[in-house]
Amino acid sequence: MSERLQHYFDTKLLAGKDQETRFLEAYFDIRDLHFDCGRLPEKPRSVSDSNRILETYKRGSCTAKHYLLGSKLETLGFETRYLTFPFKWGDIQVSYPQDLKELADQMPIQYHCALGLMSGDQGHLLDVTWDRELSKAGFVVNELLADNGQDSLGVVPCGETVLHQSAQQRWDYIQELKMQMPRHEIVPIFYTELNQWLQSLRD
Repeated sequence: MSERLQHYFDTKLLAGKDQETRFLEAYFDIRDLHFDCGRLPEKPRSVSDSNRILETYKRGSCTAKHYLLGSKLETLGFETRYLTFPFKWGDIQVSYPQDLKELADQMPIQYHCALGLMSGDQGHLLDVTWDRELSKAGFVVNELLADNGQDSLGVVPCGETVLHQSAQQRWDYIQELKMQMPRHEIVPIFYTELNQWLQSLRD
C-alpha cells in the first residue's frame, strides 16, 4: 500500500486496524469479481438492487462494482464520492482482437464509474473495475500501491469528470443520460463480444 494511503488509515480510521483490514478485504474482494458489461439475468432497478445482483452473480459492470464498494466503505465510516468519466472503448490501450478493436472504435461515448475516498478536502481515487486475470491483456488492475495514494483510472477519459455526492445522485444522473442517449445497434453487439473475449482471458 502507498505511504500516502497508509497515512490516511493511520490518521483517519475510526476503529483502528480492524477497520483497515475490512477496507482491504472489501477492496480486493470486489476488484476480483468478474467485470461484466451488464449482460446479466436481472436488470437493477435501484442502487440497492444493483448491490444485491452483484453479490448474487459475482460479476458486474464498473458501476455495479463501485456502488457496492462505496456502500461497504460507507458502512465502515469512510466518506466517499462517486465519479463519472466519459470515455471511448477504442481509446483503452489493451490488446483487443482485431475484430473487437474495430467494434470498439465505432462505439459511442460511454460512462465509467470510480470512487473518491475523501480525506478532508482531498480525494484518493479508487478504481476496482478490472479483475486480476485481465491484466494479461493490458487492463489496469490496481493494487493500492501507487506512491501518490491514487489508483490508476481504468479508462482514458475524453471529457469532464462529474462528481456525485452519493450513489443515488450518480444513479439519477445515469438514468437521465440513458433517456437522452440515442440507441446504437453496435452497443449490444460490442458488449456481447467483449464479455466473450474477457471470459476467454480468464479461461
